Amino acid sequence: MGLFDKLFNRKPKIKNTTKAYSERVVTLDGDAFTRGLTIEQPIGDYKLSAVYKCRELISDSIAKIPFFVFDSNKGEKVKNHPLNRILQRTPNGAQNAVFFKKYMTLQILDKGNCYIYPIWNTRNMVIDSIKILDNATPLVDKDNFLIGYTITINGKSEKVSTDALIHLRNSSEDGIIGMSVLEYARNSLEIAKKQSNFQSNFYSKATRPAGTLTVATDLSNKSTTFADDGETKTMSAKDAVRYFWDKQLSSGSGTAVLDNGMQYNPMAQISPKDMEFVSTQDLSVKDIARFYKVPPSKLGVGASTYNSREQEAIEYVQEAIQPYVDQICIELSNKLLLESDIEKGYVIKADVDVELFADANTRINYIQKAIQSGIMTPSEGRLSEELGAAYEEGNHFVIGPNYLPVGSQGGNIITSDKQNNDGQNNEKTNDKITRKGGNG
Repeated sequence: MGLFDKLFNRKPKIKNTTKAYSERVVTLDGDAFTRGLTIEQPIGDYKLSAVYKCRELISDSIAKIPFFVFDSNKGEKVKNHPLNRILQRTPNGAQNAVFFKKYMTLQILDKGNCYIYPIWNTRNMVIDSIKILDNATPLVDKDNFLIGYTITINGKSEKVSTDALIHLRNSSEDGIIGMSVLEYARNSLEIAKKQSNFQSNFYSKATRPAGTLTVATDLSNKSTTFADDGETKTMSAKDAVRYFWDKQLSSGSGTAVLDNGMQYNPMAQISPKDMEFVSTQDLSVKDIARFYKVPPSKLGVGASTYNSREQEAIEYVQEAIQPYVDQICIELSNKLLLESDIEKGYVIKADVDVELFADANTRINYIQKAIQSGIMTPSEGRLSEELGAAYEEGNHFVIGPNYLPVGSQGGNIITSDKQNNDGQNNEKTNDKITRKGGNG
């Protein structure tokens, strides 16, 4: 309790927080050790605007990234795979795909771990749904090697193998259990909360500084009785002076009248300006942004230009988003795909281009260069922008600024629909282009 609270007899506020540290517990459970991590974050951490913004940025970015089954041998999406329904529409009956991915990401950021349990249909060997578990306990052997998990499903506890549970982690000290970003950022968060509390207290007192009341006589052994708000009160003269002074200040307005030679002496107090409060607060925001790997400009700190924002967007995807996406794709591929799918070269991939090419100009420039380089056909460009079916001859790959069809100088024309495989069709197509395009 500070001098201001002592002078005006104010009780300190009780912070509504939980335990701010983690505790690792290792107990013997048969032939395996139960490795548990208790993570209880202070409630106030999430109220910091920088923490809230970082959590929302990362979780929203991953939530809008599409995941799909991809044929790595053919280099194309597997359109009719049953997993696409779970990845893109309804992972389970209670959540859609966007909310599921957002909640999954928040589990990784806030708790350091996200446990996803696939529910299989054993009759046709497909996955009906996937569910995020609130609690799961990793099991390790005496050599600290992960051998399984203890989970609770429908109120029943059971042990499952490592292949039966998807375990997504944040940074980990032992390679088994992840730690939340907030645990790593603990010192920075404490400084940021103290700055926030100082600012709140400063303005809640109408920026009035603390001070002392000086009376020319000794009030220690004197008492007084007075009426206040229809109630008769008796207290020491010193407490009465403090009571009325505190009441006057708590009203937030008015002028205090000092009599009997009483004097008020404000105490020297460091103001937010003298403390360089704004610049210090910016440093705390930047520090929190570094822990989440988010560019400070996305939190409204620091100056940036158009070119620097473009570079920061790339760094944001590469550093803050891509590591989580890669881990999710590998875990989902290992735990959700059948052996027959893996033998076909199927993997689960994510399209992070939706984050990189969010604005129309960037997308159009990318499509234009891809078409000119022969990487994409005009039809594929239209389909990527959801502009409908291809126009006439839009399936031809072209190259160069003049959009010359690939192979039109005597070779076979390459098309995206792969319909011109026989020599007769290729000859007809070449004749058609020769008549239309001259030397092209």
